[in-house]
Amino acid sequence: MTDYDEIRTCCSEANICRKCWKWISAAVQVLDGAIRDQYGYEQLLWVYSGRRGIHLWISDQEALELTDQQRKSIVGWMAAVSAVKEGTKRPNLRTANRGLPPSLIAARETLLPYFSEMILEEQDCFGSEKGYEKLLDFLPDNKTVDALRSKWDADPSRPSSSKWADLKAQIRNYEKTSPIRAQLMAAMEDIILYYTYPRIDAEVSKHRNHLLKAPFCIHPKTGRVCVPVDPQAIDKFDPEKVPTIGQLLGELDQLISVDGQDNQPGTILPFVSRKQSRLPTCLSDGETNYPTDVESDVQRTSLQPYVEMLDKHAKTLMDIKRRQKQDPDVLSW
Repeated sequence: MTDYDEIRTCCSEANICRKCWKWISAAVQVLDGAIRDQYGYEQLLWVYSGRRGIHLWISDQEALELTDQQRKSIVGWMAAVSAVKEGTKRPNLRTANRGLPPSLIAARETLLPYFSEMILEEQDCFGSEKGYEKLLDFLPDNKTVDALRSKWDADPSRPSSSKWADLKAQIRNYEKTSPIRAQLMAAMEDIILYYTYPRIDAEVSKHRNHLLKAPFCIHPKTGRVCVPVDPQAIDKFDPEKVPTIGQLLGELDQLISVDGQDNQPGTILPFVSRKQSRLPTCLSDGETNYPTDVESDVQRTSLQPYVEMLDKHAKTLMDIKRRQKQDPDVLSW
């Protein structure tokens, strides 16, 4: 989320809330669809980082065999937007006056609702002088810039949605065949993408030797569990409600059996060390044998839906591997 600090208004640095989490939601919606459609990868697992971001694990065999250079090429294609460098007014999303590439056109359609709801309303990114001056930097026509600046300087706190409407009204002053109108329309597209398009950590993504947090590890600063996330329900995901290690330990302490009697929900039992609990054992065929009481404990904690999500992902991978062993000529794609 720190990559969005220059544009988000609700939080900064390591802080995160439901409002700015929507940038992560938008990123998942765009990248999940693009990776499946453009590269054909299917075995995708999204994992919350435990703090302010999200990681994507691609388990397709073809993806696992990519070299660093190949990974770099994919990341370079996907990372269309990054923070504007000092001295640069606006990002370069297109070549000269050409239209957007097909991949960004598809992303734009996905991101339009996020722009209206998040940028114009919740974040009100253009509500301050600093905010609207940044917007004006995107516009190539000095006449339009001067007209808008004059109007907004007279009322700096004018809502972002109204300022966006002002920009549209200025563009309508030009004939449809006017090249200036076409340039301003392209600038509007650039603004939408710049404020909503995913900002990828390229260094983490393109090197195979970079360490990533594994699913269900604990973030050392927040104590939250790095849980799998359903991309189809990403808009409903609340990072502040993710289980913490302290919460889970408390839940387990209330479930441990004493003297062979199973604890009932709502009953608080005396403390028993988790070392006394029975642990799952691995069978010779690679399957895991969970004792009934351990399985019941997992099902009765707040971690249960996330465990089921990873189990489903792992089962799919095992099924693919099994089919490949039965018929080596079958490709995963």
